[in-house]
Amino acid sequence: MKQVIGNTYKTVKGAKLVLGYIGLLMGLVGIIIGLPLFYMLFNKNEWNTNNALAFLIPSLLYMSIGFTLFFLFIFHKRPAKLARHQDAFIVMTCWLIAILGSSAPFWISGKLTFSQAIYEMTSGWTTTGVSCWDFDNNPNSNCFLLARTNTMLFGGIGIILVMISLFSDRYGMSLYSAEGHSDRFIPNLLRSSRMILLIYLGMIFVAMILFLIFGMNFFDAYNHAITCVATGGFSTHKESLAFYQAINGYQTYQTYGIWISSMIMMFAGSISSISWVFLFRGNFKSFFKSTENRGHLLLILIFVPLLFAGYNVYNAEKNLSSSWMDSFYYTFSAMTTCGFQINEFTVKTHSSIFILLTLLMLIGGQSNSTSGGLKIIRLNILFKSIFIRFKNTLTPSNTRHSYRIHVSGSYTYLDENMMHSNNIFVLLYIIIFIFGVVLFSYTGTNIELVAFEVSSMLATTGLSTGILIPVMESQPFYYYLSSFIMIAGRLEIFVVFYSLIYCLYKPYKKIKNTLERRIR
Repeated sequence: MKQVIGNTYKTVKGAKLVLGYIGLLMGLVGIIIGLPLFYMLFNKNEWNTNNALAFLIPSLLYMSIGFTLFFLFIFHKRPAKLARHQDAFIVMTCWLIAILGSSAPFWISGKLTFSQAIYEMTSGWTTTGVSCWDFDNNPNSNCFLLARTNTMLFGGIGIILVMISLFSDRYGMSLYSAEGHSDRFIPNLLRSSRMILLIYLGMIFVAMILFLIFGMNFFDAYNHAITCVATGGFSTHKESLAFYQAINGYQTYQTYGIWISSMIMMFAGSISSISWVFLFRGNFKSFFKSTENRGHLLLILIFVPLLFAGYNVYNAEKNLSSSWMDSFYYTFSAMTTCGFQINEFTVKTHSSIFILLTLLMLIGGQSNSTSGGLKIIRLNILFKSIFIRFKNTLTPSNTRHSYRIHVSGSYTYLDENMMHSNNIFVLLYIIIFIFGVVLFSYTGTNIELVAFEVSSMLATTGLSTGILIPVMESQPFYYYLSSFIMIAGRLEIFVVFYSLIYCLYKPYKKIKNTLERRIR
């Protein structure tokens, strides 16, 4: 028992604590599901009773169940410390609940099948951006496009962080790192989360203003600003950003203004929130010393010329200016794992382009950002651990070398545990990638294109040729497989495995103890 200003706060733990957290997050998801209803109310062309009910029913259901669990189990109670792997189980369960709930309007309205809706909303919440949405056969469906964008708005920053920002760090402090955050740069977690959220929303506002300046309408600018900074890549047009060209009434300066603005803002979204705080505080030294910032620059210097060679050397029809534009744009789009496209990928695109973009997507952006992939810091640690291992074998046994990385404004020396954990993660990441490529290769699709598509899903990028959509439509299993790959990539693998361990370990232990008692 704990006395707090005259009130007795009971400690809650175990299943009640888990249900309370899940309930709070479920209630928040219910609010998110219902947001497109406000758009429909103020846009008569969008109003449709069936569509309104498709959003209203799951929204009310989630809010009523979720907030009931919250008030019943943890409201005005002191949360105990979560047991081992409970945090991973809560985060994983909440993400699955969010995907299922936000999928409901799409299949209730008949816009998508159940498997397609799960795939589309998994793509949204994980900020991947691959899509099976049929733009041609769904006119006046901006409310659904807005619903997709909302999932990227909250999925990009993380629903746990949103929960902490709205309530307090008392609810969810131990869940924060389980969602993939390690950016507690202020001692107070509540202030940290709100500062991150403010930076995130500020970048979205800047992106929207830039898009409006270069001729986008308000709806397009709002949606693209969110999916750009969230490095998600959903678009309001099937052509993605390739839509904004002369054929659709845009001047050349508007086209390039939109493309360049999107490059800048998706790059901004892929930079660590800690680096942004240092920059805003005038600590330029820490910003430019950051291992990840330097790694980002190195990737640009390496991959832009390589992509230029792929676009120009093997395609005589390409002129130099468009080759350079494509090289820069797709380096940024793949490296930040945003996935915007300014032209169409086809099976005729040269294999060198697919290979280079696959590598870039797998590497990804920075930790504590909205981008996916392995992350630059992990690749840096991997190479340094290999170098240390070889260097130690060439020196006397009593000599050991160490290296440091610059993260969070200071140098951190690499130790055995850090390198071991990092390299296990890299190995698991590669295993899941190979696992996905092998299973998709049974469809008979070109292995090179399969690797490109799977890397796009695992790195939560969204660059796509669309070649797998017909396969998924005929075999829905692949929609679910894709969803699993996207979730594993967004929650960074360990959370998925730890949640499974938590689900299976207790039943296994009970069965084992029961059998042992019977044998005795």
